[in-house]
Amino acid sequence: ECSVNAVLLALTFLLAASTHSPGDGASVASTPASERNVPGEVLAVLANLGTVPHSHLSMLFEATMFRLDVAVVEAFLPAETADRLGGIVTSESIDGSSVPEGPASRIASVVMEADPVVFRLTFLRDLGWGRFLDRTRGNLHAAVESGEWTEEQFERIWPTVEEAFSPLEKRGVLEGDALYYVVSEERVHSLYYSPESELLVEFEQSGEDRAGGTRAAFFAPGSEFREKLFRSLWDPAAR
Repeated sequence: ECSVNAVLLALTFLLAASTHSPGDGASVASTPASERNVPGEVLAVLANLGTVPHSHLSMLFEATMFRLDVAVVEAFLPAETADRLGGIVTSESIDGSSVPEGPASRIASVVMEADPVVFRLTFLRDLGWGRFLDRTRGNLHAAVESGEWTEEQFERIWPTVEEAFSPLEKRGVLEGDALYYVVSEERVHSLYYSPESELLVEFEQSGEDRAGGTRAAFFAPGSEFREKLFRSLWDPAAR
């Protein structure tokens, strides 16, 4: 059995990286799900997510050394979650690029309960398989440190990471690839597409708080995505 949480953290910590949000002047665009032959089940979930203010979080994941954009990272949330986030945004004024811990904690408590939620990563450049795996193991411990996994879970999950995405071992991650995580109740449905909309990897997991671990990989302290996804809520385009 493979773990979507492990794979998710693998992609979360692909490189030693920093991030910036669309509000920093970057243009975030990705191919609509309907153009990638995404299964109807996933489209049906997406149809009700990310459609109202504060329901679509987005950012660019950027490599530190050369400040090159690596991926567009998005979270699509239900309307009821967005309503609660809207209350936080209107009551808090954010100066600069950082979200203070108080508002960040309030946001996290809301989004960690989002059900369903869809995460999408659209890759903007090629990434080598070796670098992908090298960064994964060390950063996977973020799930343990955030309390979502135990050390025993980590030791069970790690050997499954390579197996889960083994179809990509020789190919690597290519520019234009897209990865979806559809999180609903305790189930996580993962789909990985090529730029030509070919479904390269698909798997589902449930149990062991897989859904909670997946949300935590984006929203918990220690996630490379958390700060800029949360910051995007204050972007005029998100309102």
